[in-house]
Amino acid sequence: MRIAFVIDFFDERKGGAEAYLGAVARRLLGAGHSVELFARDWSGLPAGVRGHRLRPRPLQRPLKRLLRPVTELTFARRAAARLRREGHDVVLGVRNVLYATHYQPHGGARRAALRGIGEARGHPLLRAWYWCDPISAAKEAVFLAIERRLLTGPDPPRLLAVSQMVQSDFVRLYGVLPRGCDVLYPGVDLACYHPGGHLDDAQWLRRHFAVPLGEVVFLFAGHNPSLKGLPTLLEAFAQACRGGLRGRLLVVGRFATAPHSRRARELGIRDRVVFAGPVSPRDMSTLYRGSDALVYPTFYDPCALVTLEALACGLPVVTTRRNGAAELIQDGREGFVIEHPRRAEALAERLRALEDASLRARMREAAADTSKRLGFDAHFERLVALLSRLPAGGRRAAGVGGWGPGGGVGD
Repeated sequence: MRIAFVIDFFDERKGGAEAYLGAVARRLLGAGHSVELFARDWSGLPAGVRGHRLRPRPLQRPLKRLLRPVTELTFARRAAARLRREGHDVVLGVRNVLYATHYQPHGGARRAALRGIGEARGHPLLRAWYWCDPISAAKEAVFLAIERRLLTGPDPPRLLAVSQMVQSDFVRLYGVLPRGCDVLYPGVDLACYHPGGHLDDAQWLRRHFAVPLGEVVFLFAGHNPSLKGLPTLLEAFAQACRGGLRGRLLVVGRFATAPHSRRARELGIRDRVVFAGPVSPRDMSTLYRGSDALVYPTFYDPCALVTLEALACGLPVVTTRRNGAAELIQDGREGFVIEHPRRAEALAERLRALEDASLRARMREAAADTSKRLGFDAHFERLVALLSRLPAGGRRAAGVGGWGPGGGVGD
């Protein structure tokens, strides 16, 4: 197959969708397919991938932020026009595209994501403040219009949803028919993320972070702490400690820690929280295997890869229904699933329950068993099978409000 990827900017070092595309591109090339990338720019391409730079090129700050709504829309329109002419067998779009035969939005439905972002901000005034910024409001309006036009236009793509939650969002918000939207959970590199070496990694982690014997180590990992529920976790951890929990909270991520450190001090748990900063992907497997549980009370995550990686390492997971990866967790078996990310009391109860070493051992075994279904090899095989399916015209003829086939963003 002649396959095109379309994304605004490509740099595998950023992780996420871009690292995923790089891994998929290498597999496709190895299987004899041809792969081309259409982007505004990139930093390094996998060997064998042919790149096409489309204008407008990325700008420097502050122009980048000021003109982002215009540049994103311009790129999406030019990419759509070019790709329609090219005649690829498959056009895989992952972010802010107006044309694709297959659409795999790693960020889920934008409207659903905005709801989670808003809830994570807490107070209604904080939510409203975001929309008072004309640049932010214009940017989101453009992103929403692009998504709406793509999914409700005359030639909608086949959707590849990373979870059933995301599939339901597209059905509910855009009238996409289930037959036009397949569920494809992300794949995990099981050669890197596996349960082996748990005891050695646990000993190293406790020495490295000076964790006393007998204390349970809870791991939080994320680069957007508010959206991923760190404030709720700090409150829940404080409640659990007041209830007698002997534990440490290890916080990993690339973000400003000062506000959260102050909050931990206000809650009286600053000496029990370790802010470790960013950790390279190759070192995360050590933290997964060395910790006692991953706690990830997110407000919105289409299917958190950190959750799948933790399960693959045999680590129990505590998360919320707002995480698509929760579909792979049976409450009380591989971990716990709480209904809402603001339920600090419920989260504190789960943390206390995980003091039970025998419960953690059973959950580790169950998580490791679940991980057998998460390998990237199986994911890639299913991806290729889905890419061979043509779009199914996956929307209802009526019942979709807002921008219709003839309105909104053109191409």
